[in-house]
Amino acid sequence: LEWGATFVAVGSDLGVFRSATQKLADSFKKSTQ
Repeated sequence: LEWGATFVAVGSDLGVFRSATQKLADSFKKSTQ
């Protein structure tokens, strides 16, 4: 159960990290155009 909870927590963290990185990349592309 603990391993499962840890896996889900890490997965959600990676999802948040990916979406934040995508937003940063999008804003960077817009500012360079």
